[in-house]
Amino acid sequence: MRLEVGTVRVKDVRPDGRVALDDRVLTIDPEELRRLILEDPHFTDARVGVVKPGESVRIVNVIDVVEPRWKVRGAGGVFPGFVSPTITVGDGRTHRLAGVAVVESAAPVPGESTVFRERLIDMTGPGAQLSPFGRTVNVVLEFTANPAFFPPGSERVQDVLSGGPEAAEYTTAVQAAGLRVAARLGRAAAETTPDEVETFELSPCDAALPRVVCAIQCLSLTAFVYGLRIPFTLGTLLHPNEYFDGAVMEWNRGYSGATYWAENHPILTELCRRHGRDLNFVGVVLFGGVTTTTADKEACSSAAAKIASLLHAEAALFIGVNGSNHAVDIMLAIQNGQCVLCPAQPRARKFNVDHNHKTGRVRGLLCHRCNRALHAWMTPQWLRAAADYIESDGFR
Repeated sequence: MRLEVGTVRVKDVRPDGRVALDDRVLTIDPEELRRLILEDPHFTDARVGVVKPGESVRIVNVIDVVEPRWKVRGAGGVFPGFVSPTITVGDGRTHRLAGVAVVESAAPVPGESTVFRERLIDMTGPGAQLSPFGRTVNVVLEFTANPAFFPPGSERVQDVLSGGPEAAEYTTAVQAAGLRVAARLGRAAAETTPDEVETFELSPCDAALPRVVCAIQCLSLTAFVYGLRIPFTLGTLLHPNEYFDGAVMEWNRGYSGATYWAENHPILTELCRRHGRDLNFVGVVLFGGVTTTTADKEACSSAAAKIASLLHAEAALFIGVNGSNHAVDIMLAIQNGQCVLCPAQPRARKFNVDHNHKTGRVRGLLCHRCNRALHAWMTPQWLRAAADYIESDGFR
């Protein structure tokens, strides 16, 4: 796959009677974008506005943030599965509108869990410095839900993360509408000459370079990949270019991340830039989901390790959660299901989570025998001395 990403730096966004890009100024037609949103019957109304850095505005109930993009050459299109056909993307050329973000704002609906729904964006004051979207020109979409989609009984919160099925369906509709608007704005740059073009291609390189895989863990709120939202317990292999073309949409309801960061993934971008220079980037392993049992965790971690092994990876960069239930999956994958200190897999299929008793930092997974043998009072110096003592066979 060879993808050229053309960056068009937008100086300003202004409401107008048309969607166009002239002299790096993006004009939008709020009524056209409103009609585009209302093609989905989940909404009875929508408002479209422009919010700029420095304005005394706080955007609340933020569901997701998307950067406008449009595919100008190559198979498929941006945001496959939602905006374009569900075919493999990552080739050709895609234009992005840098400095612009589409922000989806939707109040909670019946049956929606509000535990992780606190995300907001300040456009001025100290809070504006805490989010990059306090510095972008934001096209804000405000949605009014259609009550017909929430029959009696739908107000019950069935899941602390995704809520009830009606609420989850509505959230998906909100995000899909945001993607359609982002694509419509991105299309305005289809004929524009980009300010810069960067090419991403994992071409053959020096065999002596270390083969590196990036393993990205999905949280409980599994992302959409090509329009499908399924747990990747057995993992899947992606090319980084698929991220840059919008094949991955975060499903988070403000919990963590944003689709904007999938499109502009900083770590994948850096790995691509270093490919062929000081490493051989061989691909992305996407894995994870809700793993509540030992069997689920074993399947999830071993699948990620297997894909990395099939890629002949010599190093892996894991991106996930350093703590909580999800951290066990990452540690199992890194350790390939084995104890850190001995090559055996525990007979009882249970590990002990080892940690530093002074700092509380988790270090890894140990089998019961090794965990009991490794006492809290032991220091690295003591262990080295003990190893030297054993190898020397005592006093001579």
